[in-house]
Amino acid sequence: MSEFLGPGLEQISFTVRLDVSHGVNPEEELKKLREMRDSGEVAVLIIGGEPVTENYWALTSLREQHKVFTGDGKLIKADVEITLKEYSVERWVWWLNMM
Repeated sequence: MSEFLGPGLEQISFTVRLDVSHGVNPEEELKKLREMRDSGEVAVLIIGGEPVTENYWALTSLREQHKVFTGDGKLIKADVEITLKEYSVERWVWWLNMM
């Protein structure tokens, strides 16, 4: 028998440009994103200064395109496609209480 249990957890993907001319260091930002993906860290997703949902989000996938380098090989522009999956607040609170 089918039963509607709610909309379920969402997934979102978007592309971000990391560019020295925008005041960021692409190499450092990519390193942070890789660490978030590899550690399973969850965080609030904020767009336009407001949380998207009450739940947290886990970074599940990165797709990097290194676009421009300096003559000595320093990355100065990259596009990164980020995929996030919503993570239930109740599960996060349970995990924190287990620590």
